[in-house]
Amino acid sequence: MGLVPFLGLFLAFFWLYNVIDAVRVASLYNDAVLGLGPEDLRRELVLTGQKGSIGGGVVLLALGILFLLHTLFDVPLDWIRNWWPVVPIGFGLYLLYRGIQDRRKRESE
Repeated sequence: MGLVPFLGLFLAFFWLYNVIDAVRVASLYNDAVLGLGPEDLRRELVLTGQKGSIGGGVVLLALGILFLLHTLFDVPLDWIRNWWPVVPIGFGLYLLYRGIQDRRKRESE
């Protein structure tokens, strides 16, 4: 059982990365269809990989602190088993908020 949780976390992050990458590549293809030339598309590919993510950084920082507290100070992590559904709920709320903001922005233009 020792490495099973780490394998599960790895697979979850791998899957999530692939979903995000698929959206990014689809967006680039859509831009190409709309008329961006190959030079613009190549430049866009290079710049996309260099952008940061505040949300991702906060999540990684919080997880690192949480695991460090567990490792160094023996803080129990049993509560995660009961509260993990809060993460997809929060992500869903974020996506809903972004969708509403994008719709309002399109309607105001």
